[in-house]
Amino acid sequence: MRAPVARSGASSFTRFLVSGGVNTAVTYALYLALLPFVSYRISYTVAYSAGIVIAYLFNRHLVFFSHRGMLSVVLLPLVYLIQYLISLTVLWLWIDKAG
Repeated sequence: MRAPVARSGASSFTRFLVSGGVNTAVTYALYLALLPFVSYRISYTVAYSAGIVIAYLFNRHLVFFSHRGMLSVVLLPLVYLIQYLISLTVLWLWIDKAG
């Protein structure tokens, strides 16, 4: 799969933007699809977790074509965990506290 993407001539920045857009669209669609069945917290958590996996796979196999070792496997989810906690708090404030 690497060869066709590499041959396309797209820069890693362009691939990064496209993969981020696709990831956002997929995870938002998943969030919306889950909302009728589970609470917004669960829907958000499932979609966010899927986004972490998608981001890792896209960045590893489609954007940068490299693996930085086990440290990157641990640090990527850690960064996303911090961001998740902040954004879930903001979501909770908007939905439960602000009405």
